[in-house]
Amino acid sequence: MNFNYFSLNQDQIKQHKHVWEGLLNKKTFGRPAIAILDTLPDTKDIEKEIIPENQIPIARTSINNEDWVKDIRRQLYMLQVKAASSYRDDSYPSIYITRSVFGQTQMIAEAFGCKLTPQEGDPNLFVPIPWIESASDIDRIKVVPLRNCFYGNSLKFAKFAREATNGQLAVRNPVMTGPIDTANYILGTMRLMEWFYDEPAALHKLLKMITDTLIEFIKEFQNIVGGDYAPEGSSCLPGGFSLCSEVRSLISAEIYEEFEAPYLRQIGKECGIYMIHSCGTWERALPSVMQDPNIVLVNFQCKEMDLKKVIEITKGKLSLSIGISQNLGDKYTWPDRKSFYKYVITNLNESIPCEIIIDNLGDWIEAKNELGEKFAGMFKF
Repeated sequence: MNFNYFSLNQDQIKQHKHVWEGLLNKKTFGRPAIAILDTLPDTKDIEKEIIPENQIPIARTSINNEDWVKDIRRQLYMLQVKAASSYRDDSYPSIYITRSVFGQTQMIAEAFGCKLTPQEGDPNLFVPIPWIESASDIDRIKVVPLRNCFYGNSLKFAKFAREATNGQLAVRNPVMTGPIDTANYILGTMRLMEWFYDEPAALHKLLKMITDTLIEFIKEFQNIVGGDYAPEGSSCLPGGFSLCSEVRSLISAEIYEEFEAPYLRQIGKECGIYMIHSCGTWERALPSVMQDPNIVLVNFQCKEMDLKKVIEITKGKLSLSIGISQNLGDKYTWPDRKSFYKYVITNLNESIPCEIIIDNLGDWIEAKNELGEKFAGMFKF
């Protein structure tokens, strides 16, 4: 049976190509890219017309893993649904590496000697135990290549995914922390904050060690997928990889420039274009972020990040991926999804290359309808 793993046809590709290329090249394309993370209303009707999930053919693979076969089939099935939907968004068809395969970002710390313990109630989530106590401990680290750690299972899955889909689909990189957040796992947050001021030389030594390890891993990943990859942190960006941070919101612009930016720039120089994600408030780092030619997109939450400030700073020279703040105090959350969508719609303009993350399609449609014709052409599927 012939099966097109890349779910969009040529006409559909033409409809979205300018959006994908706009995000990738930090160039405006006349409207925001839309990434729908909600169930599509016409799913049940589509399911009657497409190949059932358990009948999707899987190409010959060098790895035998029935759980991974089920995983790939499920993802391929959802790509079919999206491609056939009247609510088709701008997502770039690709395969995600399921986080349980590699234990999430915390498992990167294993390469630097951290012990990891399972999180109670979640066998697929591990907690790294910081073990560095003094600057001299840095010299005791015996780095293990990530391919030989539990996190290295992501490389095996990436190889499997490329083979199973006959090389027709890009694979998204496993969720991955950058150097400063990996150092946070190894040192613990309190010691990391102290070392910015008390042990800068030792911290730079550790960050260089982590950076070299991440570069080696990223290059291995790029080679395994034949250079056909996309970032885990964006649905619509068709190329590059992603690095995430939860530390960025805790540090000043000066600390970012000294202890994070140089290492991110080195990774970009060695491995090519990429995007970054961080929760929290970190507009202050954006001027430095924009100096890295290889960062093409930033993913953030709003209200945590002030969208007006972000637009004022970036001036359309950096692609944006905007999600909703949640699980926070009232100051940083919205009363409902509709309020968030209306705020974003009314504060964007056609000169901003961006992606909007929609996790409640009904509220998105209502928000557009209530705002009227002024925004109808700009915000369409």
